[in-house]
Amino acid sequence: AVKNNINDIVVQLGADLDFNIGLVGYGAGQGTHGVADGTPHAHAPLNVDIGPFGQQVAELVTDGGTEPAFAAIDLAMGAQMNPRADAGACVVLITDEGGSENIRSTYPQTRADAIAALNARNGVFLGVINRSQVYLNDFQPVADATNGQIFDIYSFI
Repeated sequence: AVKNNINDIVVQLGADLDFNIGLVGYGAGQGTHGVADGTPHAHAPLNVDIGPFGQQVAELVTDGGTEPAFAAIDLAMGAQMNPRADAGACVVLITDEGGSENIRSTYPQTRADAIAALNARNGVFLGVINRSQVYLNDFQPVADATNGQIFDIYSFI
């Protein structure tokens, strides 16, 4: 249901806005998508063509494991996603896990790093999360720092 909702949102955006869309995956098991356990990866760098996006969402493995959300946000705002210099930026993070900051030396990114990456691009954070207090503690400060918002994942599925 979540993947279908993502595709519906993209189609609706495409009818009204000039935008690029990309997809950062993270949290999948060892060797999935050719990366180590949980490593955020540019599954689909920013592109104006929404046609293949549905297939890219369908390919995304979401089985959990190490889930470094703050590292994924940092990647989403970085040059690897190939952003347009003049474009606004928005990260929509959909997760049923916490932020998992500073996971070993592999994923040293913290909440502060994620906020800095968003602010460097004047980005807005929209979190579709489990709204229990532990997850709100992770993500609400990111939304607050970027004039973003938090949504309940259970109303999204």
